[in-house]
Amino acid sequence: MPSDAKQIIIIGGGIVGISTAYYLLQHPQYDSKKDFVIVIEAGHLGESASGKAGGFLASWATPKCLAPLSFKLHAELAKDLGGDKWGYRRVHAAEIKLKIELEEPDINVSGKAPKNLDWLLPGSIEDYTEVGTPVDSAQAHPKLLLQSMASAVISGGASIILNTSVSRINYDDTGSVVKSVTVTGDAAETIVPATHILVAAGPWTPKLIPSIHLLAPKGHSVVFNPSRDLSSHVLFPVIETEGGGEIEADIYPRPKDSLNGFETAYSSGPDYYDSLLPSSVETVEVESVKCDEVITAISGVSQQLREGGVIARQACYKAQIRKHEEGEEVGPIVGPMEDVKGLWVATGFDEWGIQNAPGAGLVTSQMIIEGKAWSADVDSLHPRHYVAR
Repeated sequence: MPSDAKQIIIIGGGIVGISTAYYLLQHPQYDSKKDFVIVIEAGHLGESASGKAGGFLASWATPKCLAPLSFKLHAELAKDLGGDKWGYRRVHAAEIKLKIELEEPDINVSGKAPKNLDWLLPGSIEDYTEVGTPVDSAQAHPKLLLQSMASAVISGGASIILNTSVSRINYDDTGSVVKSVTVTGDAAETIVPATHILVAAGPWTPKLIPSIHLLAPKGHSVVFNPSRDLSSHVLFPVIETEGGGEIEADIYPRPKDSLNGFETAYSSGPDYYDSLLPSSVETVEVESVKCDEVITAISGVSQQLREGGVIARQACYKAQIRKHEEGEEVGPIVGPMEDVKGLWVATGFDEWGIQNAPGAGLVTSQMIIEGKAWSADVDSLHPRHYVAR
């Protein structure tokens, strides 16, 4: 093997890891005759948050240093790879205050909501504030996006190894240069040499880089089969329940896709911090009571979703640097580990993982190949700002 060959291993086959592999293969200085990329994923493709997220995209997302680039890249990916395969489309988005219908006859109590939100029950809308338009907002089905990008990565010559865990990163005698990873699959442990390693393992990243500290909130979501087609409005509701409480349950109508063959609607509830992160993605448990809370709330404001029924209940853990206010910029963590040559990290994307993955993948590919990112100034995301000392 040539002395300057790049042996790049990406730990984590979620949307961030796959995006980085995609842009590495696209980089003009990547030489497929001597360089290689291997993505190692502990579970099945799309088994963690990258396959169970909502998929809302916005140029106004956080952080501002990365979100506009990533939003633009989503549009380019849709053009280059066929975004219809993952339901890419521009949408309206709104924060909306809803209540369980109290038999008022008039829809659109606030007077602000568009008429094609007629799939919400009459009298359920108390307030409507548009936060995104088709100019700056879009959506994608995360699992189908991930599958399409993974196919492009494999076609480009990279390898994706599934159901295989990386148990440790191995360093030289000084501990300052990466040398390999130890993987565990169906067979015994195997050592895979590496010159460059990216850890993009979501909330499991600290298992391999202990100096990275993360929270791992757990979220539940459900997928409805609407009784009729819904308008392309992504909604962020606060729903007043019959008992006087409130629940946040986002609603993402989705176009017909190859997974189901019909239109669907995705809805996710609030995050919970009382559940410990399991040792692996395969052992993530779906808590029925958490899904039922979402189903009850959504069924109380939409007849079409209530009548259509639920076709999926799911749960996942996100990688979060710390709790924060809405719109506050906290991470993600993207860049090289300063004390180890050849080690990079990309994690802590929180609710914007799908949105920011292409941008993170592009700048990380530039860091690995060229030593610095030039498509965006992401110094504020450098690990030195977040690593525990």
